[in-house]
Amino acid sequence: MNQYEECPECGNKQLIIEGEEVSRPRYSAKTGKLISKGHCFHTNGCQYTCCCGWFSEPTKYHESLPEIITNRR
Repeated sequence: MNQYEECPECGNKQLIIEGEEVSRPRYSAKTGKLISKGHCFHTNGCQYTCCCGWFSEPTKYHESLPEIITNRR
């Protein structure tokens, strides 16, 4: 995956990285109410987006996440 520093369409330098994370929420079997939201269990991937409507191809693997995301964990 390319690690973009600016939008290739408009040159915007304030890109957003949208991550897809899987969590494990806990629900009551009796009432169905949410007990706890759970923590991030696994990251499926991410993609870059821009306010002009451009978005990168999504990744599907944790190893290809941008360094800024993997270093915060």
